[in-house]
Amino acid sequence: MNQFNNSKVSKRLKELRESQNWSQSELGEKLNAILKDTMNLEGENGKQTVSQLERGRKITIEIAFAYANIFGKSVDFILGRSDEWQPEYKDVKELTGLTDESIESLKKANESLKIPLTRTVNALIQEGKTLSMISRYLFYEPQSHLRNINNTDAEFCQPIYMVRPKNPNEFQKFKDHLNAIDCPLPPNFEGPIFETDTYSINRDQIKNIILLEIQVALKNMLTEMNTRKGGE
Repeated sequence: MNQFNNSKVSKRLKELRESQNWSQSELGEKLNAILKDTMNLEGENGKQTVSQLERGRKITIEIAFAYANIFGKSVDFILGRSDEWQPEYKDVKELTGLTDESIESLKKANESLKIPLTRTVNALIQEGKTLSMISRYLFYEPQSHLRNINNTDAEFCQPIYMVRPKNPNEFQKFKDHLNAIDCPLPPNFEGPIFETDTYSINRDQIKNIILLEIQVALKNMLTEMNTRKGGE
């Protein structure tokens, strides 16, 4: 009885090959190099093996291990029994929300850069203000934000203050809405003002403002890191 979902396995094998931009022949050569001493392919060449596997041929455990070795994935991932590239990634994904690709990129970068990457990532995570702004930039949805969030943090509300309607009636609606979400407009707000025609929160304008804040915060953070490094 076949314990694997051949359709899922064949699709996954093809996706792995295409992710590396390899032809079936190129991957076949790599398979042959690994399997030549452990498995008799009965006269097949590597390309035939790859082609048949991607068309639904049942995968053997030997070939599954070879694929895992070539692509740096777990055998369970190759066989479609897990969606994690590696078992140890599961907890990291649940805790951080990172994808397998992100975890793998961080892992590879850390192996090649060691201290510089560790310092930078740690600094980003520890610098709550910078991380908060990055999160706001990536996930900002103006309508859901205005409906559901009650927040008295002026720093959080600041990008909204900057985008204002110039029509007096529309401006009053704008102020009323800010009060309703606990982001009252400061009477002496200091900062750039971007005027709009009507009362609406323009997603792109606000995201651009937040992006500028991130760039300034990152620049300041890196300057501070370099200053500390110079004093070590």
